[in-house]
Amino acid sequence: MQGAKPRTPGFEELLKRLQIVQNAAARLLTLAPRTAHECLLIFPCQWNYRPDHCMYGSNCKAAEEEGVSILHSNCGMYHDDKQPAFKVIYDAIRDFPFEDNMFQSLFYPIQTKFLDTVNTLCGRIPQVFLKQVEKTMRKMLEDKVVHHVKSHK
Repeated sequence: MQGAKPRTPGFEELLKRLQIVQNAAARLLTLAPRTAHECLLIFPCQWNYRPDHCMYGSNCKAAEEEGVSILHSNCGMYHDDKQPAFKVIYDAIRDFPFEDNMFQSLFYPIQTKFLDTVNTLCGRIPQVFLKQVEKTMRKMLEDKVVHHVKSHK
């Protein structure tokens, strides 16, 4: 065996190797820190909010303060009743008619459906799920109103 240091594969080379593997994304996340750690970005919990952040009690203080920016779960969690709070968000977005008023057709239905989830630990903290949604909708409305007012001056 040569005494040369083994070459660490680059990120592109790693991707090529993983293309033949089923469920490559999960394996990529498992392998990338070992072989291409410079390509790995660690998200804070409010940008990678998973059921385990609330199903045993709230353990993401940033989400409590700022709200959730990205919900992360396996697709089964959005379709079954194991975590109804996650399903409420998924169902509301799936059923949202995008040409309608966001507050009436998205925010209020989510807020109302969260009442059915208060028997779960994740459902007891609806503000975590709703804060960024509300903030984004308010910003969109303000931008639309300000843009509309400016164009009529």
